[in-house]
Amino acid sequence: MNATYPKNHVPAMRVPKGGSSCSSCEYLGKDGASCTNAYFEKWHGTAKLPAPADEFCSDWYEPKHTSNLVRPNQVSVGVESKHA
Repeated sequence: MNATYPKNHVPAMRVPKGGSSCSSCEYLGKDGASCTNAYFEKWHGTAKLPAPADEFCSDWYEPKHTSNLVRPNQVSVGVESKHA
């Protein structure tokens, strides 16, 4: 089955900083300015990203998988007991 997309679909675009972007993608090159995904390179014609890594994302985005993820501390917000 072939994928289908709406007429206005673009396979890659600039994105706001802080969201999904090449900077958090498993395919970001070691230079921080290229993509190691062969499908992106075939589509774009080069591995070089057309914008800064934290401002660009494509259909080939996959989040980095690391075992060293830093997770923020959980904060529990509740209601104080009146039976203290």
